[in-house]
Amino acid sequence: MKIGGNHIQQIVGAYIQGAGKPASGPGGVSGPKDKVSVSDRASLLMKARQAYDSLPDVREARVSGVAARVEEGSYHVADDDIAQAMIESAKQGAQAARFAQSYLSGDAAPRADLGAAGE
Repeated sequence: MKIGGNHIQQIVGAYIQGAGKPASGPGGVSGPKDKVSVSDRASLLMKARQAYDSLPDVREARVSGVAARVEEGSYHVADDDIAQAMIESAKQGAQAARFAQSYLSGDAAPRADLGAAGE
């Protein structure tokens, strides 16, 4: 059975919680123990998801600094700078989406700068 997506963390967590309990079938008879095997790709994706989940939603220091400048009336950004930043952000998002799609379909190898599953 192939399992993917966000269900991997739930399954591994449930397995770990039940790992210390003896396996028993009907009538208290012990049966074979379950094994869980997670592929390198799934392990890498779990690690990436955990790293993403640990990031703060807001960079407080930056937000408070900008908020103070807005309050003072000293925060000014050129329209061209905003437009350029929006274009660059869209390019990066599209590039990341293409990489993720090709990686998940098996067409791309893991990048060294993203870390290996064994780290």
